[in-house]
Amino acid sequence: IDQRVHVIARWTRTARTALQMDAVGAAPGFYCDESLVGTNSIGLAAGTRGTALVRGFEHYADAFTHITCASQAVIDPLTGQLLGVVNMTIVDPAPWELMTALVGRVVHETQQRLLDAAGSRSTALYERFLEARRHSKGPIAAVDGSSLYTNAAGGRYVASSDREALWAWAQACVHRQG
Repeated sequence: IDQRVHVIARWTRTARTALQMDAVGAAPGFYCDESLVGTNSIGLAAGTRGTALVRGFEHYADAFTHITCASQAVIDPLTGQLLGVVNMTIVDPAPWELMTALVGRVVHETQQRLLDAAGSRSTALYERFLEARRHSKGPIAAVDGSSLYTNAAGGRYVASSDREALWAWAQACVHRQG
């Protein structure tokens, strides 16, 4: 997705499923912004930067009332920026109870791979950030000489391009106290 909740990629198991997805607008080139298409899990997850489950009868558009969708935002663990949304769509009345857990697992593994790819040099900083994030709903940013971690709330105030300035400020604060 992009900033307008624009589908940029989709994977299906069969050509028939791809045609069904095309019919409900779940294909590259389509928009999932709720202001354009109504209630949908992709738009909800992107807008809240969290998880969304929309069962068939909960969809705004009649074209979607026969499908259930679970989505979760993928947040860059280093910058707190929204990278995209993972979505799973099934035809009702298929069992939907595990959809959110399955999507959550894919997002968790994706975020772990992002961390691994970044080669985080400060495991202690990241672990401390995770601990703080578990206990706070407010903005959090953790910074060192090479890394910047923010939660969703912190990502609204701090961008990855702010890392150097934040690190300089943090060092100045420590020197003034010491």
